[in-house]
Amino acid sequence: MQSNLNGVFKKLGVMLLVSLTVIYFWGQVLFPFILAFLTAYLFEPFVLKVHRKYKIKRALIAGFISLLFLVAVILVIVFVIPGMFFEFNLIIGKIPSIINYINNDLISYVNLHFHTKLSEDLIFLDQNSYSYKELLKTHPQIIQKVTLSSLHIFEKVIFIFLFPIVLFFSIRNYEILITYFSKLFSHEQKQFLKPIISDVLLSLSKYIRGQSIVIAIMTVYYVTMTLIFHGSFFIGLISGLLLFVPWLGILTGIVLSFIYSISGTGDLTITSIMIIYGCGYLLEHWLVLPYFIGNSLGIHPIIIILCILVLGYSFGIIGIVLSLPLTAIISVLVKHSYNLYVNSVEHKK
Repeated sequence: MQSNLNGVFKKLGVMLLVSLTVIYFWGQVLFPFILAFLTAYLFEPFVLKVHRKYKIKRALIAGFISLLFLVAVILVIVFVIPGMFFEFNLIIGKIPSIINYINNDLISYVNLHFHTKLSEDLIFLDQNSYSYKELLKTHPQIIQKVTLSSLHIFEKVIFIFLFPIVLFFSIRNYEILITYFSKLFSHEQKQFLKPIISDVLLSLSKYIRGQSIVIAIMTVYYVTMTLIFHGSFFIGLISGLLLFVPWLGILTGIVLSFIYSISGTGDLTITSIMIIYGCGYLLEHWLVLPYFIGNSLGIHPIIIILCILVLGYSFGIIGIVLSLPLTAIISVLVKHSYNLYVNSVEHKK
């Protein structure tokens, strides 16, 4: 029994080390493939149910889901992204007025009420330095940076349209991939891993599906509220989509809303901002989160934030995507390892 356990932990350790090494060096390239496999895992219960109940081939189901994702990507590119860029450019164009507000109004208020002596030119703006032509004359390397940025954008566009294709094959061949993976372990090792994998999949699937519903509900709420208060569609969308990191969505939305109100681009006021995000916080934490998620991972939110930050810093965007799965796996492994240790101590007694 002990040799089987050692063999399991050795194989898991080697697989984890190889996976992290591959992600570290080729994570950006493999991102659409990893994301597609995770998406296939989320849709697997639905695919399996439709396949068994209606006798529809997995290839057809995979094609239908991939087509839906492709249509969604096209709709986002055609309708959402241009609007986001339009609003973002409006805010950028208001940067001088924002800086004037900080220098003339905000600093005077702070100096008056807090008896400080901050400079009235805390943020200095040289209009000529923001001229694109002047930048090209004084800093020729800007051309190289713009070219590289354009190549990166082109690369991201390719990845976006590559994702539905990879998703099709991931859904169609999901069972085959799982079968190949299971062949790495013996029958005894599978029996040992079965409850661990079940716990990981149960907590992870409940959390991801619940979090997806929460993000969808709160995104609709924030977009609706900012539009009602004559705010920004872009800010509402960002506030909802960033909720996969605890507190990040609300804090980002509040900061962007204050910038938006200072710039004079919209009609958002401090009162309306507090109403939008105060009610949003209550709705999310008192109603939506407890109902759809609860404590599915059994991990404190601070630990989740820490894992997201560490993995995001180490592996970039793919680290953020994999942070919750890895956190769930590690937490379940720690729990089962602790139980094994306690049982072995009691058995020795």
